[in-house]
Amino acid sequence: MNRLLVSLLLLAAWRAGATVTADCEVVTHQIGGSDLDTPVFKQVCGISVLPGGDLAVLDSNFMAGNQLHVVNRAGAVIRSWPLNDCYDFLNIATTPTGTLLVLARPPAGACLAAHCSQLFPTVFEYTEYGEFVRSIRPPAIFVPGFAVHNGHVYIAGATDGVWAFSVNESFGAEFDGPIPTRIVDGYVGDVSIDGQGRLCLLRLDSIDIVLPNGTIVRRMPASTSHFEEDFVVKVAVSPDGLLAAASFKSGAVRVWSTETGSVVRSFGLDGYGTRPAPLVPPDFLDPHLRAVTFMDDSLVCSSPDGHRVLWLSLEGL
Repeated sequence: MNRLLVSLLLLAAWRAGATVTADCEVVTHQIGGSDLDTPVFKQVCGISVLPGGDLAVLDSNFMAGNQLHVVNRAGAVIRSWPLNDCYDFLNIATTPTGTLLVLARPPAGACLAAHCSQLFPTVFEYTEYGEFVRSIRPPAIFVPGFAVHNGHVYIAGATDGVWAFSVNESFGAEFDGPIPTRIVDGYVGDVSIDGQGRLCLLRLDSIDIVLPNGTIVRRMPASTSHFEEDFVVKVAVSPDGLLAAASFKSGAVRVWSTETGSVVRSFGLDGYGTRPAPLVPPDFLDPHLRAVTFMDDSLVCSSPDGHRVLWLSLEGL
């Protein structure tokens, strides 16, 4: 009976295009250490690779203060600066010129009597030395994620699909928004983009690789429902487009081959803490969700407790 059950599970995985793999715990190095009484980071919720190879780390905690850090390849924090504490900061991306775009929203429970422009998501632009450049209001009310490629910003607008606009446009007044183009319809919970301009989208029940014209070239089934015990919260695609990764609510990370749609590696990350309970329910509105990005031959992500940045080995893939 047990053999029959195992055979059925393997057959189901094969039909779904998945490769059954054992959890890996290949953490090559980390920032943050184990001294959680005085952690380096409060809650890592965004990681982006700068043109010179350093990392920009978004450390957002509305109660403890928001900061942006630049971290070198050796894992040392080389500079930091504070961000506006009147926002929850959700994600970060790097433009081709090296400036940083930081996605933010008013915190849950913000005063409804505030000016309407302050109740919508905002993208703040900074130089890599922390100098404020401008702010942009995205073309959607709820923006769970965004990405930058070749001077264009791609906004995941939840039920509004994906919108694109040029980062080089002149936006006029501080909260004036650009004129966007909708390139994908339907629900999109997060977006990443490879070096060829293909989009990696978090959909309702899958992670899709999509051409700029909206054509789906690969669909990878994944648990994305916020009503399940564990679900995907962030996605990333490698610069060459061969690998896609997703971080889960639990802190686990999974990697797929975009050529076959198979899971090629998974990281359970047990022993790196647990995700703190959200300050305000429901759970999926908590901004402190798992950051993940590709860097050289590694996957860089936040630890489940949000206090550390981990480098995960992709050797052999």
